Amino acid sequence: MAIDGILIKSIVEELKEKLIDGKVQKIYQLNDHIIILNIYNNKKNYKLLISSNPQSSRIHLTNQDYKNPTTAPQFSMILRKHIQNSTIKEINQFQLDRSIEIVLDGKDELGVLKTKKLKVDIMGKYSNIVLVDENNTVIEAIKRISHEMSSVRAVYPGTKFNQLRDNKINILENKTNLEELDIPDNFALKKIFYTNFTGFGPQIGNEIVYRAEIDLGKKYGQLDQSEKERLNASFQNICEEIIHSNFSPKLYYMKDKVDDFYCLELTHKGDNYTEFDSISETLDLYFKENVNDNSLNQARENLYKQVENIYLKNINKLENLRSDYEKSLDYDLYRIEGDLLSSVAYSIKKGEKEVEVFNYYDNNNITIKLNPKKTPWDNIEQKYKISKKLHRSNKLLQKAIPNLEIEIQYLESVLNQINNIENHDELSEIKEEMIEEKYIRKSGKKRNNNKKEKNKASQPYKFTTNKNNIIYVGKNNKQNEYLTLREANAEDYFFHIKDRPGAHVILKNLYEIDDEEIYAAAYLAAYHSKNNNDRYIDVDYTQKKHVNKAKGSKPGMVYYTNFSTIRVDLENKPENI
Repeated sequence: MAIDGILIKSIVEELKEKLIDGKVQKIYQLNDHIIILNIYNNKKNYKLLISSNPQSSRIHLTNQDYKNPTTAPQFSMILRKHIQNSTIKEINQFQLDRSIEIVLDGKDELGVLKTKKLKVDIMGKYSNIVLVDENNTVIEAIKRISHEMSSVRAVYPGTKFNQLRDNKINILENKTNLEELDIPDNFALKKIFYTNFTGFGPQIGNEIVYRAEIDLGKKYGQLDQSEKERLNASFQNICEEIIHSNFSPKLYYMKDKVDDFYCLELTHKGDNYTEFDSISETLDLYFKENVNDNSLNQARENLYKQVENIYLKNINKLENLRSDYEKSLDYDLYRIEGDLLSSVAYSIKKGEKEVEVFNYYDNNNITIKLNPKKTPWDNIEQKYKISKKLHRSNKLLQKAIPNLEIEIQYLESVLNQINNIENHDELSEIKEEMIEEKYIRKSGKKRNNNKKEKNKASQPYKFTTNKNNIIYVGKNNKQNEYLTLREANAEDYFFHIKDRPGAHVILKNLYEIDDEEIYAAAYLAAYHSKNNNDRYIDVDYTQKKHVNKAKGSKPGMVYYTNFSTIRVDLENKPENI
């Protein structure tokens, strides 16, 4: 269950009740995504957990015991410097969105009272925890976002924190009837709510339709007037529950296993549930049962750090090579200077620091610097030597830079895949790929010769459209390569996010392929690609017969021709998959 803005409202109200005027006594960072603030208030100790993990982003009080790392990560050290021993003055939700602001007052090193804010976005793979000052200037973020990663919002030290706005209707400020909206006839009913109203997700959309006693499979244009009135009445009732905070946190079960949670009653989930007094207690138990924050996440983060270190070294190397390339472009200038000095060598005296000569290449005078310790002919020889050296360097760099750019793109794709790992088998496959490509060393542990263990191969995502076409999405580079070069037939369709690392998506050409099928596959290519904060993403697609792999290239690295490009709106999820 994804956390929506309605659930965030219930959490914020609970946190306000328990934490306002509380003192932040200790701060821990469990891993690259999770921080815990130990807060003392009203003679009670609380632990506030905040997670930016794409698979389990959330904020709530917890009673769980977590193992703290022996070495504190950098983000936690910065938090300790700025907000440890501070007092929580405000906890605010932005409109009805999944954005929270925690305002803290504390004294700096000089004893001056300063205000700092923790900005928390609980938005799946776009989740983040950002510390800003009183002017909303970013001090640090648990996930830095560069301009290259997102054209919408960069988040790194020194930038202004830009609050994202979805331009939807906020029911807390504007009470709206559905009849006032311009709803397309082909809209799925649950889509009406999360498309038009801030904080609404698919789950509450389903509940509104269910309470109105309308078939969820109907489109809006298929409703008669009576059904439209019931749908609007159901919506208004839900709005009243939200506005007046009539929350009743519940855990829902399926076959005796925790299945879902919410802060309002989900009648469409049935009556197999447990009700709680606290939304934090509900979330705490749900994520304890359903998310292993310590085991898989720790292994994922260890592998991510290994690959990220290699990636960052290559980024630095690329910057140096580009700088060297810019310098190498002067090779012709040095040759020209050598030629011009040769033509006036007889008039140059040893000891001169520079000489002005006529440049017969562009018919202008030019001043040429000299080494006063060298003879004129030694200066000329030096110019030619530098020219030849820069020319050789230029030719080598013209090959080295593109090759390194391709390698960086490959490592970016691996980092993206590591972020999206869902189990240990998928992690093992990527780690094995890194070993085969000689980026990391094989573990020195001896194998048991009597019992060879082999990880079960993970499978790509598989989706079936309403027209029974099959869409495959690769989870790692080996799967990408297998799907594109072996599984796909010549007439199948290949999809890939434009100019960024991403998953290979194959749309099997089994039945009629129309615009809806194309959009569905493109949406999956955008969704399962490099983490970014962009809503609109361009995706290229072509038939598999136009996709090729260069000899000796890295796993999953292909090139394609004869392609078209479609723009995907990540907030417009296709209904046919």
